[in-house]
Amino acid sequence: MSLQFNLLAFVGRFEPFHNGHAGVVRYGLSLSDKVIVLVGSSRGSRSIRNPFNYKERVDLITLGLTPSEVERVIIAGIPDFHDNSAWAAYVEQIVRQYAAPAARIGYLGHRKDESSDYLNLFPAGLVEAPNFSGIDATDIRADFFGNNAELLPDYPMTPAARDALAKFSGTTAYTDLQEEWQDVIDFRAPYLGLPYEPAWLTGDAVVRVDGKILMIRRGKAPGKGQWALPGGFVERHELFLTAALRELSEETLICFDRTVLAGRTPKAYLQTCLKAEIGSDYPYRSVRGRVATRAFLFDMDQRPEVSPTAEARELGWFTPEEIIAMQESVFEDHALLVRKITQVAQL
Repeated sequence: MSLQFNLLAFVGRFEPFHNGHAGVVRYGLSLSDKVIVLVGSSRGSRSIRNPFNYKERVDLITLGLTPSEVERVIIAGIPDFHDNSAWAAYVEQIVRQYAAPAARIGYLGHRKDESSDYLNLFPAGLVEAPNFSGIDATDIRADFFGNNAELLPDYPMTPAARDALAKFSGTTAYTDLQEEWQDVIDFRAPYLGLPYEPAWLTGDAVVRVDGKILMIRRGKAPGKGQWALPGGFVERHELFLTAALRELSEETLICFDRTVLAGRTPKAYLQTCLKAEIGSDYPYRSVRGRVATRAFLFDMDQRPEVSPTAEARELGWFTPEEIIAMQESVFEDHALLVRKITQVAQL
C-alpha cells in the first residue's frame, strides 16, 4: 500500500534526542516512505541550550531508534542563519536533495511553544504530530547539567542513549557546561519575580587588520574556552559604541604606536577607523536571556599591541573564512556577526 508521503522532514535541535522525538519519527514513518531528521544549529558551539555537537546528536538519534527505523531515516545538519527566509530556503534545498523530482514531500512537527514558530514557514504539506509522552528536552538538560544528574536512569531515552549521556558526563565539556549552567542561574537570580522578561544590551568590537580579525578566547563562563569578539554589556550611561570601545580596551589592553595616534586619543583614533556596524536581536542568541547586540567594524592599517587578560586568556587573528570554518569553537553567534558585518562593509 502506498503511503501518503515519499519524504517527511522533521526539524529540531534534539538536545538531546529522547523518546518523544522518537515517537514523532515513528508517526512520520507511518505516513511516509522515509523521514529526514534535520538537526538544527548543527555548526554552533556548545552551550547549555545546545550542549551536544552534530556528531553526538546523530549518534543519539541512531541510538534512540530501532535498526529497522534507522534504515528509513536520513539525518542531515542545518546551520543557524538568524534569517528566517534564508533558513527556510536552505531547509527546502536540503530536503529536495534527498527527494525524487516528483516526490510527495511534507514537513513534520509538533507545536510546543513559540520556539516552534518555524513551522509557519512551511504551510504547504505541514503534518502536525502529537506530543508523545509530554516530554521536553529542556527539562532533561535542566536535570543533566543542574543538580539532578542522578536522575539519568529515569530519563525518557533508550538505555543505549542514556549510556551515551553517562559517558559524556565524564568529559571536560560536561564540567564546563555545568559551570555555565550555574553562571546562568546566578546571572538570572536578581531578576526572578519581575512582571516582565528582562533584556540586556551589549556592544562588540570587530577589529580588522590586513583582512584578519582580532578574537579573544574567553576565560570564564558562559562560553569558557571559546573564541569571541571583544565586547560586553552596555552600562547605563553608555552608547553601544562607547561600550564596545571600553570592553575592547578592558579585555585586550589594546594600545597603539604614537605615530598611528598622531596626537589623538585611542578612542578618537578608533572612531576614525569605524567602517560598518550591524545589530542582532535574535531572541535565542544568548543563554543568559534576551541579549541584543550591536557590532562595530574597525579597519586599521597597522596591527595594535594587545595582551591577554582574565577575561581573554588568549588572543588571535583570523580571517572571516577561518572564523566561519571554526564556528563550533566560536561563542554564541559571533561567527555570524563577523560574516554579516564584513559583507555589509563591502557594499
